[in-house]
Amino acid sequence: MLALGPSLLAQEEQEPELALDLAIWDKSVTLRGALGYKDNVLLSSAQPEGSAFWQTTIDLTLLRASLESGPNFTFFLSAEDRRYFSAEDLEKEQLVLGQAKIEQPFLSDWVASATAQYLYIDQVYDASSTEQILETLPVQGHNLQFSPAIKRSLPWNTELELDFTVERQFFEEPLDDYWEVGPQLTFTKKYGHSSEASVSYTLDHRSYDERTERDLNFDPVPGSPLEYLQHEFELSLYHSWDANRRWRSRFRGLVEINEDGGTGFYDYTRYRLSKRFGYYGVDWQATLEGKILHYDYVKQPVFEGDEVRSTWEYVVNAHIEKSLWKKLTIFADTEYEMAKSNYALEEYNVLTIMGGVDWEF
Repeated sequence: MLALGPSLLAQEEQEPELALDLAIWDKSVTLRGALGYKDNVLLSSAQPEGSAFWQTTIDLTLLRASLESGPNFTFFLSAEDRRYFSAEDLEKEQLVLGQAKIEQPFLSDWVASATAQYLYIDQVYDASSTEQILETLPVQGHNLQFSPAIKRSLPWNTELELDFTVERQFFEEPLDDYWEVGPQLTFTKKYGHSSEASVSYTLDHRSYDERTERDLNFDPVPGSPLEYLQHEFELSLYHSWDANRRWRSRFRGLVEINEDGGTGFYDYTRYRLSKRFGYYGVDWQATLEGKILHYDYVKQPVFEGDEVRSTWEYVVNAHIEKSLWKKLTIFADTEYEMAKSNYALEEYNVLTIMGGVDWEF
C-alpha cells in the first residue's frame, strides 16, 4: 500500500491544481528453449522433408498501471528463432512481434487507446488464398499497424468498442506489398467467473502496389490494380467453468467475405471455427485445441481444371506444462495440420512435436 508523507500532503494543500499520477510498474522476461521435430518443413505436397530443430524464444512484457487519472501503458516484445538441423532447403524460421498500447480513461465510463504493432516474419508461408501462387514458399516480410480506438462501458456489464486500423505490409518477392485500412466495431458482454462473449464486424480495404486483377483464364488484366474489400463477422466466447477458473474454454467463429472489385477471380467466403478447452491448475496446465478453415471461391477455377476452387485446413494442437521450481517450467507441444483441396498440389500434411524449458525472471 502506498502512503503520502506530511510534506507531500502539505504541498497538495498549497497546490491543489497539481494532480498526482501514481502508478505501478511491472515487467517480466521469459526465456524459452525447445528441441523438436517437423516432418514437412516446406509444407510440400509431393516431397515432404523432415528435420529436427532447436527453437529459442524470448518474451518481454512491461506494464504501467495508473492508480490515479494517468494513462495505462503496455509493451510486449517476442522474438522466436528456429534452427533446422538437416533440412537442405530451409536453414531457419524467425518471428519478431512488438506491440505498444496506451490507454486513457475519461468521463468515468470511456477509454481512449492507441496501439502500434510491428511484425517480422521469415517463415514458410502459404499465400495461395489471396495470391496467384499455388504453392508454399519461404517468405520474408515486415508488417506495421497503428490502431486508435475508443471504448464505452454500458449497463449490464457490457461495452462497445470502435477502432480503426491502418496497416502496411512489405514482402520480399515474389509477393507484393499492400496497404490495408478499415474500422472494427465490437460488442462485449462480461459474465460469470471472468467470462465474456463478444461479436464484431470488421471492414477492410486492401490495395496492392503492383498486382493487377486476373481473368478466369489466370491471365493478368492490364491497367486494373488489384483491390480487396473484406467484410468480417466474428463471434468469440471465453468461458470459465468454475469459480477458481481451473477449467476454461474458448470458442471463435468467423465468416469473411472477400470481393476483388473486378473479375471476381479472388472472390471467396472464408469460414473459420476454433475451439480450445483446458485445465489450469496451480502448478500445471493442459490444453487441447482444434481448428477448421474453409475457403469457398465464387468463380476461381481449379488450375488446369473445370471445378471451382475449394480448400480446407484442419489443425489439432495439444499443450501441457508443469512448474518445477519457482518460475521454471517444462512443457511439451504437438501439432498436426492437414490441408485439403480440389487442386492436388495445394494439399499437404505436417506434424510438429516439441518439448522444452521455460524460465521467467
